[in-house]
Amino acid sequence: MTRAIVVVMALLFAAPVAGKCPKGTKRLQTNVRKGESLADVAGRVGVKAADLKAWNLLRKDEVPAGKNLAYCVKKASGSVGSPSHGKLVGGTSVDGDGDKAGAGFVIGAGRTRLFGTAQTVKHLKHCMAVYRAAYPDKRKAPPVNVGDLSAKDGGPAGPHLSHESGRDVDIGYLTKPPQSKGNFDRQATGAADLDVPKQWVVTKCFLDNPELKAIFIGSGVLGALKAYVGKVYRKRPAMKDKYLKALGRYAVPDGEHLTHMHVRFRCPKSDKHCVD
Repeated sequence: MTRAIVVVMALLFAAPVAGKCPKGTKRLQTNVRKGESLADVAGRVGVKAADLKAWNLLRKDEVPAGKNLAYCVKKASGSVGSPSHGKLVGGTSVDGDGDKAGAGFVIGAGRTRLFGTAQTVKHLKHCMAVYRAAYPDKRKAPPVNVGDLSAKDGGPAGPHLSHESGRDVDIGYLTKPPQSKGNFDRQATGAADLDVPKQWVVTKCFLDNPELKAIFIGSGVLGALKAYVGKVYRKRPAMKDKYLKALGRYAVPDGEHLTHMHVRFRCPKSDKHCVD
């Protein structure tokens, strides 16, 4: 074998070729930035330097700027991007058994955007169950109407401007008289057309959740809830102050949410590509 052939073969076999990702992970790519070491790149993409080296069959720790490196991340479910520009990976359905109902809630027959992060669905079902526990008589306390979450894979959900990344959910108001089953067909503009005690049980449950990001709510409904908090906790000033502050911090009043409130949760800590 001639020296030239040996040199060519050596170069071919020395060329870094991306290795296969382990089962349960997916392959992504990134370019080395100016001044970055292998450890820097690994830290930026959230993997171990030794793994990054092995996946790319690197013989040295030195990597030139601009070099493309492959890396592997878990195929986990989660929220990607923002509520108004994102997607949902491996979402969880709030209606896993397909009966359009659960403890304390019902879903309209035509709704299909019923997917969220596992955390969103867990938090929603918890608060619906809290409502039913507080009002077990179904004749006097109809189920809460649950509306849109996100599509199975997230993305645009017109006419909504958000609901794209599995962290939003619409929840019908507990009106007087009640909305029809599964529908947002009655407005609430204040205490006169709102079952305030029941509405407070639901709203309070979400306010008590540290993962809450915001509640978009009609101005009149918010005013009724604030007045109720002042009344029901009048002999418990610490609780009154706590919940008035919580409403001031998380409730976003507007003139659009007349039939339902829109609850949004924070990015799950495990979702590195989620944007609050």
